[in-house]
Amino acid sequence: MKKYVFIFFVLVLFSCQEDIQEDSPLIQYIPANSALVASIEDFSVFKEHIDSNEFISLFKDFSLFKGVASKVDYLTVLQPKEPILVSVTQINRDDIGLTLISKNEVVMDSTRFIKAGDITYNEENIEIYNFNKKEIYRSNLNKTFVYSDSKLILENIIRSYKDTKKPDPAFERVYKSGAGNNTTFYFNQSKVPSLFNEYFKSGVFSSLSGFSDWVALDVDASNSMLRLNGISIANDSVIRLQPMFREVTPGISQLASIAPINTAALYGFTYNDLLLLQKNDPNSSLDFKSIAATGEVGILYMDKKEVIVIRSTDPELTDHSFLDQKEQAKTYRENIIYHFEKKNFFKDRFGSLFPTVSAKFYTVLDSFFVFAEDAETLEDIIANFQNKTVLENSPYYTSFSEDMSDQSHLYYLINHDVFVSRLAEALPKKDQTKASKLNFNSHRFSAIQLTHDTDFAHVNILIKKSQQHVESQPIAQLLSITLDAPAASKPQFFRNHLTNQLDIAVQDEDHTLYLISNKGKVYWKKKLDAAILGEVQAVDLFKNKKLQLAFTTANGFYVIDRNGKEVAPFPLTFNETITQPLAIFDYDQNRNYRFAITTGKNVALYNTEAKQVKGFEFSSTPSPITQAPVHNRKGSKDYILISEENGTLHILNRRGQSRIDVKDKVASINPWFLYTGMFTSINEQGELIQITDKGNVKKSATGIKDNAKLDATAKTIAINASNKLKIKQNLVDLDYGRYSAPEIFYLDDKLYIALTNLESNQVFLFDSNAKLLPHFPVYGSSQIDLNNMDRSGALEFVVKGEGNRILVYRL
Repeated sequence: MKKYVFIFFVLVLFSCQEDIQEDSPLIQYIPANSALVASIEDFSVFKEHIDSNEFISLFKDFSLFKGVASKVDYLTVLQPKEPILVSVTQINRDDIGLTLISKNEVVMDSTRFIKAGDITYNEENIEIYNFNKKEIYRSNLNKTFVYSDSKLILENIIRSYKDTKKPDPAFERVYKSGAGNNTTFYFNQSKVPSLFNEYFKSGVFSSLSGFSDWVALDVDASNSMLRLNGISIANDSVIRLQPMFREVTPGISQLASIAPINTAALYGFTYNDLLLLQKNDPNSSLDFKSIAATGEVGILYMDKKEVIVIRSTDPELTDHSFLDQKEQAKTYRENIIYHFEKKNFFKDRFGSLFPTVSAKFYTVLDSFFVFAEDAETLEDIIANFQNKTVLENSPYYTSFSEDMSDQSHLYYLINHDVFVSRLAEALPKKDQTKASKLNFNSHRFSAIQLTHDTDFAHVNILIKKSQQHVESQPIAQLLSITLDAPAASKPQFFRNHLTNQLDIAVQDEDHTLYLISNKGKVYWKKKLDAAILGEVQAVDLFKNKKLQLAFTTANGFYVIDRNGKEVAPFPLTFNETITQPLAIFDYDQNRNYRFAITTGKNVALYNTEAKQVKGFEFSSTPSPITQAPVHNRKGSKDYILISEENGTLHILNRRGQSRIDVKDKVASINPWFLYTGMFTSINEQGELIQITDKGNVKKSATGIKDNAKLDATAKTIAINASNKLKIKQNLVDLDYGRYSAPEIFYLDDKLYIALTNLESNQVFLFDSNAKLLPHFPVYGSSQIDLNNMDRSGALEFVVKGEGNRILVYRL
């Protein structure tokens, strides 16, 4: 994974040019052991493109870019008008030198570059200038002008010039491949990493030295794209990855077909002949014979986990390679997950081509054999594959990949939004916070492709801005969280007052309540005496914007802070069993809460000090109360609705006195809502029941019958029963099944209506016109909670998964 940090910051890409230039005398003056050389035809054009590039501008506050800016400041002031070479050379561990070489003298502004004197070295004159508290050195060597911020480097150049030393043959060869564009970079792969020691943690670039020696990159930059084209050259006398692909036919990578949308990065290689790969690596003891009929191997870098993927060209034949690894570990969504006990399987077969990744389990998805350290990671892969929430189905990826080559030997892809956390880990502490706040917007991906050809490799690297308005983005499964037991009811979001983001609250069947971060970290678990009735609700008991969790069980009324501790004077316990969920009334939105507790036929209100409110006159009913009391407000008046089993509906004021005398019995087991100015519910026969301010009961047919359920807002109603869903006046036919009650969510000025088929475990999400949103249904086994949990701009929802799992999806 460390190689991606380098790729991310060097911002390069390649595609071969084979035109040969005439030798340039300028390269005779390149310092020995240069790590990076830039050939720039028009410096002002180059600078303009870099300054205006939107992607590069994201990093201008990082130490690396500030360091580069301070190092090249004298170059930007010189502003050379003619073609130049610029080299970057490591002087010692903590210092680098920047050298400019030009066939023509570059005019030095005497107000910025103050002449400090002259010295002679090896019979050549060196001029010394003061610039921004540092010294710049200049020498004219046979009408070639050399400028450097290092006296040592300039002296070494003069010595090589006097000794008529020739350039590094490998560099000279790669230099001749330049396409003559405005800007070409040449870098030595083994030396470039040392330039970044100050800006990255130790070891970040340790895996970078294996592919080639020198790379030439022609730069094509605009405000929305960064593209570099070039070749890489490897010395056969040194073990390199590049020669291993000699005569091996490249293929089309299909890793995007299996990689979930939230994959941070992926790396893979394609081939038509594994045995030829083995033959091209003379120092290898690799054994490819035991893997039959395959064409691609890759790694998916997930959240802290790695997944190995082998793509088969004949799955039945490939499966024979694993006949001794058929012990079933478990089944997940009808896919078998097997134990995998060959510890060194991948190291023995792919050696230097692969980082060290271990695997203990595997599964098969179509033509992909997928391996991971734990079964849970494979379950996430299976879920995303079945939900079709893979990169291949992302319009952003489709748009991006149009500018990539069809075939390659090696392929790297970075998903910037997901990659941020891994990037932060590689940076020093002073840059980690900046990295965590990066917002890439439409710069979603960067990629590198490498294709071997005779004695060099074509390289193609791209960072491109995606389309501004991409429709139908696939749904990504962000999290799969394992509880100690199956969830007892739907998980729900709970606001974190410390981050202003949303955490997840859920109770399992063993009555344990969890608070979980939106990254999947369990903050705490608390064992309760019974199942929570209804939903957990948020209260600000002390009016200090610090939220607590409030709820009832059959045995008590609880208030718990976000650290999992009970808030005194709660909990309250009762002699009688609590029969309905907690109802909270905040009449004037001033957090002077009234908590309604229902015990059979009785209801009582309590204040924030856990004392019963004595001014509430209503206390009991002739028959059991069937729902939690409901509070609505119309104009300046409060209405409290209490339903009885015998069909009586009480509509009270805030003192518990009758406000509306309902004229008829209204048998309904559904909640009551304030819809179109009337109190509205639905009976089991599918009739809409509405109560007017005078207590008259209006019933109307809905076109839906039998066990109807509803949700409503002031202007929108959603009703479902059997295989029908009605939103406003729009009727939708559903597949037969047992459905949850519909749920209406109003977010970002849009209405969403959610519904779950509890038999087929499918979650549906509709818009206000009853149109199913793209890429639904997805897997889920409960009602959902929908919100923007991380302030990212995209919506997420949380739902019960299979077994002990809860899942988080992003729309």
